Amino acid sequence: MKRVYVDPLTGDQYGLYEHLSWVIQQNVLRRPAFLLLWTVGTLLWWHFGGLFGVADPDLLKWNLGASWLAVTIEQIVGTGFLGQARRDAVVIRELRRRVERLEQTESDELAALEDIRGDLAEERE
Repeated sequence: MKRVYVDPLTGDQYGLYEHLSWVIQQNVLRRPAFLLLWTVGTLLWWHFGGLFGVADPDLLKWNLGASWLAVTIEQIVGTGFLGQARRDAVVIRELRRRVERLEQTESDELAALEDIRGDLAEERE
């Protein structure tokens, strides 16, 4: 049986991949400490990498690793944003239905008022 996860804010249900994406976003990637540690580590490696016998090819590996991480983060965050966009679409469709019902109600009420106005005009004649 497939496990269904529930969004803690909206109550919407979603699958494992989107749940993991949301957990990683909230608990790791969206923390200022993550960005700070990543930046400090990068600066230290660039500045002191030569002291540890690291030559330029290793710097290339570091840059490729950083690029990989950027793509990975974009994938994780993008998954969450796409899931949220789907939930937003559900809300927008519901709002559209409510607006259409309200417009229909207004139209019906206007027609009823026009009938009353016509009836009053006939009575005056």
